[in-house]
Amino acid sequence: MLPRTALIKIQRSMYDKLKEHASSMFGGLQPELKQYFKQYSKENQKYSALSTKRELLLEVLKGQVIFLGDYHTLAQAQRTVIRILRDSIRVLKRKNRRVFLALEMLTPHHDVWVKKFLLGKLSEKEFLKRIGFQANWGFPWEHYKALFEFARDHQIDIKGINHPGGAIRPNLKKRDQFAAKVITEITVKDPNAIVFVLIGDLHLAEKHLPQEFRSLLKKQKAKRRTVIVHQNVEPIYWKLVERGLESFVDVVQIKKNIFCVMNTPPWVKLKSHLNWTELMAQTGGIPPLESAAQAFEEMDYSDEVQDLTSVIGKFLGIVLPKLEGFQIFGPLDLELLSQDASDESDDQKVSLSLDLKYAKLFKSHFIPRKNIICLNSLSLNHVAAQSSIYLHSELSGFSSTFENPKSDFYRFVWVEAIGFLGAKIINPKRKCNGRVDLKKHLASKPTKYQDENTESAKLALWHLNWEMASRPSNVVLFLPESPQKNTLYYKTAKILGHLLGHAIYQAIVDMKISPSEVSPLFFKKFETAQQAFDLYVEWGERLDRFNYRESVKWERL
Repeated sequence: MLPRTALIKIQRSMYDKLKEHASSMFGGLQPELKQYFKQYSKENQKYSALSTKRELLLEVLKGQVIFLGDYHTLAQAQRTVIRILRDSIRVLKRKNRRVFLALEMLTPHHDVWVKKFLLGKLSEKEFLKRIGFQANWGFPWEHYKALFEFARDHQIDIKGINHPGGAIRPNLKKRDQFAAKVITEITVKDPNAIVFVLIGDLHLAEKHLPQEFRSLLKKQKAKRRTVIVHQNVEPIYWKLVERGLESFVDVVQIKKNIFCVMNTPPWVKLKSHLNWTELMAQTGGIPPLESAAQAFEEMDYSDEVQDLTSVIGKFLGIVLPKLEGFQIFGPLDLELLSQDASDESDDQKVSLSLDLKYAKLFKSHFIPRKNIICLNSLSLNHVAAQSSIYLHSELSGFSSTFENPKSDFYRFVWVEAIGFLGAKIINPKRKCNGRVDLKKHLASKPTKYQDENTESAKLALWHLNWEMASRPSNVVLFLPESPQKNTLYYKTAKILGHLLGHAIYQAIVDMKISPSEVSPLFFKKFETAQQAFDLYVEWGERLDRFNYRESVKWERL
């Protein structure tokens, strides 16, 4: 069986298993929601043409009202909106077009608090309290926070469009009618403005919110150019799979002025919903912000880690041992772990202290000496990456902490490569920065902008350029032994490792290498810097013939 065929079969099995789980968890849909879902599905079974990010942006820039479908539990859904805004804002500002961001998570009653928050006159905590965020919305605030930060940085007006509700929750049709009314008022008041509307995807069936909006415009004797942007419609994804295009296509056109962004596989999307539902169940309802960390302690990720390592092992042809000796730690566990190190040696205390630092700094981290997977995020990407790193540790005996950049840098490039490879097997749409992307990213930063993330990007770009220029046979990149530089060089190792993992995955899918050539990497302990470096150079030379490490993340959505 071809590698891609085997992978699709595994992924389809993952999706079917999650779908069955979701069906048993949620039961049947309410009649109104079922009708909305039926209409949405009817309109989005297929696409008419392949498209690109550039073509979508050109249509957006010509539009006056841009409807964007939201999947509330999926961070990628909100990030897509930011990417579209980021790539449109300069042109819109240059044309003196006022930009509005209309959000379903808010009602018009919240506009006054939004304005104060964006002006810095209200703290984040107070703002969330004023709008009753947990009671009225309750989805992950961190996902939506980035929208407010972007709006603040670019002077974008945010407006609430959800029905205020009251004692009786309004039905979906009334919510569509209310949202249409608010959007109409905005665009009629300022015809030159552009309104980006972020609302649950089912509302964007043409006979739902768009039809209500057109009806109100007609009464106003006005016309507006609209663009509808759906996200990650499942039947369309599987149609792309049938044509072998799912890895290369990020945008399709459904019909005139209606597009669909395809940047997340169906099982990743569904898993985000299941995780959030479980989180709510563990806290007895919508969790307040303070209890989110506590919920990690109550949720059992053990089965998930075992499932993910099984998928990774199956694809790479690795016969797995029994994997039961690991623990899942959430944010609160880390505090207890730091207090529980009194009986360890000084060296072990230093290692643990660094691991705890990394666990807090990054959204996920694996502590090999203790077989602890640390999670600060519900993201499947993070769980998959750490599951892959844990699998490598079990198979190879690797048990080190990133302590000395000079000796650990290339060893951890490989650890991160193995983690990213595992994450790509689970989510083939996962992206990372390549040489071209790093160059473009750094060119967009002000000269005086110097934080550790920028410095690590500079180092990674320098390293990639250095590799391609010199193709060294020995370690000539002598890294400092300063503990103060640990996080900087670890971040750099992550960038290079992610790109290497991405390149290996792509080489497998493109049949440039076989899974059997990759599986031995999971058994390598990377005992010395020289061994790790030599192997890195060998694989770099092999993969760079296909330009896999150039990447073009900035062209994708």
